[in-house]
Amino acid sequence: NCTASFTASVFPNPAVGSITITFQNAGSHLVELKDMMGRTIRKFDVIGSLEIKREQLPSGMYSVVSTDQYGRQTVAKFVFN
Repeated sequence: NCTASFTASVFPNPAVGSITITFQNAGSHLVELKDMMGRTIRKFDVIGSLEIKREQLPSGMYSVVSTDQYGRQTVAKFVFN
C-alpha cells in the first residue's frame, strides 16, 4: 500500500499553444482536464509525460486532475492566454 503523495508539474504557465504535464512518480496516470466550473473537458491515460494542445479551448483558467495507479490524486492549475 503506497500512501506517499505525488505531484504533477504543468508548464509553461501561462500557456499559449500547449502545455506539458510531467509527473514526479513513474507509472500510469489518469489525467482529467477540467474547466473552472469543474466540468471534465478531456481525459487521458498517460505513462510518462503528456502534452495537451489548446486547439479550440477558450482563454481562461483550467485544472488538471491526475490520479496515479494507487488512486492518489493531485491537482494543478494553469492558464491558456
